[in-house]
Amino acid sequence: MANDAGTEQDTGTDESAVVEQQDSASDADGQQQDDKGKLSRESAKYRSERNAAREERDALKARVEAMQKAMVAKAVEAQGYKSAAFFAGNAGSVAELIAEDGSVDTEKLTAAIEVVRQDFNLAPVSRAPQVDPSLGQSNAGTADDSWVNAFKAEQ
Repeated sequence: MANDAGTEQDTGTDESAVVEQQDSASDADGQQQDDKGKLSRESAKYRSERNAAREERDALKARVEAMQKAMVAKAVEAQGYKSAAFFAGNAGSVAELIAEDGSVDTEKLTAAIEVVRQDFNLAPVSRAPQVDPSLGQSNAGTADDSWVNAFKAEQ
């Protein structure tokens, strides 16, 4: 029976060791899950920051493209053509007409206008008549004298 008692004690010790190993294994699993959760939250944070940066980049890119298009439109109109007709007939992009320094490349623009003009038989827009600021002003004093002198008999 002494052997039986010793065996029971060994079994009890073995069971408590197994329980401790299971506890430490579950603690390690819990720690791993906490680490995975932390990593998951951290990666989600970085993904959202990346997506926000991409949205901001796209908005800024659209703004720059709109400003470039406005610059090209102003240059086209300065050369006497309607910008809407130019953009409707121009197959290239606005970025192709921009120089490296960000200004409108006048040589490329002139060539593009010429291509559109030939393809669609466009004529420059005629300028509206300009108002002559001297019209309607009276020359007080000189008008009366000239009429008087015109009908005056020569002496």
